[in-house]
Amino acid sequence: RQFYFYSCMMEQNVEELKLKGNDAFVHKDYISAIKYYSDALVLDPKNFTLFSNRCSAYYALEKFREASNDAKQSIIINPEFGKVN
Repeated sequence: RQFYFYSCMMEQNVEELKLKGNDAFVHKDYISAIKYYSDALVLDPKNFTLFSNRCSAYYALEKFREASNDAKQSIIINPEFGKVN
């Protein structure tokens, strides 16, 4: 039970951080968005969406190496994510 509670709390915190990152991104506060996505990745390092979102924020800041690294990591975690039909 304790693990389940911790897991639910972690998911909630990840989602909250992701939403804060998304809000910062929409308001073009890319540095804050990167911080929120990075904090969420500490809690959920296999979340390909967080890597993708952070990639977009790095790209907006013209930090192309970091953006490329996050894009690659997103595809490594979920190979289907980068495919276009």
